Amino acid sequence: MALAEPGSVDAALQAADEAGLDAAMLHAVTLAHDWLGLPVAEQHLARARTARRVADLDRILAHLYAGEAWHQMPRRGSLAALRRYSLWQRLYRLSLKRGWTYRGRQALREFLSPADWDTVRLPDSLFWAYPLVRPVGWLMRRARR
Repeated sequence: MALAEPGSVDAALQAADEAGLDAAMLHAVTLAHDWLGLPVAEQHLARARTARRVADLDRILAHLYAGEAWHQMPRRGSLAALRRYSLWQRLYRLSLKRGWTYRGRQALREFLSPADWDTVRLPDSLFWAYPLVRPVGWLMRRARR
């Protein structure tokens, strides 16, 4: 693959490919074109349109911001907020980069939260148990509201 000119879309896409973020970058480029009207070379748009992972990201994003949802903030604790922030945003983050190593690390980040450390106090020797007690902490925080 030839080196792209620094600062160009080609260089950004090449760097994203090397980092495993090709679908996320192609998705960002198409969103910049479709939503903001920024000019993008047809070769990049064609590549994005034929990439299954870009289509998957777009489908997930549509659940987050389709129709009137783009300017609405679901009420905290509502089913709409649970769907948007607990389901669709997490799924989008898990889908950004290819590979199970990334997905495993990202899932671990989802299961460890500083809010849990304040809600359920465990000794340092049991720090490894926080992913197991996370549902308890979540319920305790919801009950306090």
